[in-house]
Amino acid sequence: MFGETHVAFRCPAVKKPQIRKANQASPEVFPSLLTARRSHGDMQPRAVHALAAEPKQGHVLRRARSGKGLVTEKKVKTCASTTVVVLDSAKTQSRILDPQTHPEKWQRLKELAEKIYVPSSLRDGIDCIKALGLHGYRNPCVVAALKDAESKVCLVSSLEQSLACGEQGAEMPLQTATCLSYVDNHNEKASCSLLTYLEHKDLKFRMKALSALVGQIKLHNETTTNGLVHQLLHSIVFQHRIQAAGWLECIGLERIREQGLEKEVYSVLREKIYSDPLLVVRKAIGMTAGSLGMKKSMWDTFERQLQDPSEKRRVQAVLALGALGLRHKRILHQLLKMVDTDQSESVCVQIVRLFCSLDLKDSSVLRNLKEKEQGMGRLAREASKALKILEQNMANPTQDPLGVRD
Repeated sequence: MFGETHVAFRCPAVKKPQIRKANQASPEVFPSLLTARRSHGDMQPRAVHALAAEPKQGHVLRRARSGKGLVTEKKVKTCASTTVVVLDSAKTQSRILDPQTHPEKWQRLKELAEKIYVPSSLRDGIDCIKALGLHGYRNPCVVAALKDAESKVCLVSSLEQSLACGEQGAEMPLQTATCLSYVDNHNEKASCSLLTYLEHKDLKFRMKALSALVGQIKLHNETTTNGLVHQLLHSIVFQHRIQAAGWLECIGLERIREQGLEKEVYSVLREKIYSDPLLVVRKAIGMTAGSLGMKKSMWDTFERQLQDPSEKRRVQAVLALGALGLRHKRILHQLLKMVDTDQSESVCVQIVRLFCSLDLKDSSVLRNLKEKEQGMGRLAREASKALKILEQNMANPTQDPLGVRD
């Protein structure tokens, strides 16, 4: 009566399961903790946690008791009303691994648990879950990681269903695809849905899709690069232009060069670094140019342009240098000379603004601004504003990274 027993739970339509000893080798034991089913030609993973499951009505449970553990097999219904078999493995006893006794094992267990959250690929995620289940340790970090993996699969399935419903309007599917890309950055359905928004007439939708594609899915191809260049040129939202410049920096010069878009990207950055109306955007573009290795070429171009006969081109050169910074003291002395000698008031005003934007506290700069403040007109007013700002910043010894380089 008190001896070892074998219990089988079954539903009316299922045959009595065979009892198998736990130490017998069987191809059905531990084949995987992550199975896949084919739906519309795609393999969709079904993850389950590796903790022992209680028998429920309508499930088939096969139990083989020994000193080592048990194996359970249960049928579950998928969201597509397709029945798949999912294997759970666990130990009958709640084994907790002591970090002090087995530090190397503990470190490996912790690495596996952490890798579930951000797997490098779907295969790696599968292997991590399988390994944790086979070890059978029930440390809190393992339990939490496995439960999160199960919840993640359920969330992915729900988002895929919502995406397949095809709700009317453009915003809801975009939000769904964006969420799906954050939950599963390897999801092909999210990628395909987001790519369709790159042709949308609303540039705000395009930017949201580009951020998910480049930032989450890591899709760094010609399509996304062209999309970012288009945003930089045409978006009316200055935050989106800053983001576009930042994502170009994320893609990197090597990939841009492989796509054959290096000249186009350089041309757009060179144009926007003086034509954008906001200094914060121009400085972001200057940082992107530096990250992509294009800053030296721009410096050479705009430093020569300071001596151009055209007033418009000299103004453009000053605006660009205000975003790029000054490479040599020689250029600073040249700008100070231009403030005194240039016939164009617009050029002189932009040079004064450059001194202020680069936070140049050089004594020669302050002396020149004080002289110009004594005059009349627009240049005197700009010099007075610049002096006030620079004097307020004198107490702060921090130097702007875009300032003059020795």
